[in-house]
Amino acid sequence: MAKLADTPFPTSFPEPTFSYDVHIYFNEKDEKDVQSASELREEIIQKFGHLEDLRVYKLHTKPIGPHPTGMFECDLRQPATFATIVPWIQLYRRGHSVLVHPRHNDALKEHTTDAIWIGEKQPLLLDILKSV
Repeated sequence: MAKLADTPFPTSFPEPTFSYDVHIYFNEKDEKDVQSASELREEIIQKFGHLEDLRVYKLHTKPIGPHPTGMFECDLRQPATFATIVPWIQLYRRGHSVLVHPRHNDALKEHTTDAIWIGEKQPLLLDILKSV
């Protein structure tokens, strides 16, 4: 029987997933919460910005798409980056709610049945996704 250590780390996600999104939410009406999220974003860039397959997007200070509050997003394009970033965010998220979901061209499923929540689950605006 092969040991886990003998198994090579995957270089791609299971089909049909091609990447993962991580959405970190904050209350855009609370200056301290906005500052906390901004600092967390900068810390992610500082610690992990060297990873070529990590994209960290801007702070959205108002709801956008299915996201009911302010948020910023990280795009994880390789399993090794997922394995590095997600556990770190789980521990150092500063109390922010976090949605982790695969990308596989079924937006509704990505944000619901295939999603992982860290912290308090947010009520997404799913009607927007039903038309995608």
